Amino acid sequence: MIPEIVAKAFKVAESEKPECSFIKFPENLAEMEVTDKAPLRVLRHTAPVPPEEKISQAAKLINEAKHPIIMAGNGTMPLS
Repeated sequence: MIPEIVAKAFKVAESEKPECSFIKFPENLAEMEVTDKAPLRVLRHTAPVPPEEKISQAAKLINEAKHPIIMAGNGTMPLS
């Protein structure tokens, strides 16, 4: 369970909007000797890419709309 918690803390710390991570272990757990000292693997996540078909479909809907509104949320990046 501990590696999972630590991995999640790293994921939050390295996320798109980085935040600090703090893990507080109970004293009896924090005092235990570490037996597996191998470092955790770092998984690099890439942003998902939508299929061209869906991009074309969305562009068509926007172009045909009389009053298009685009609501962009967290993680939206401008096209360059």
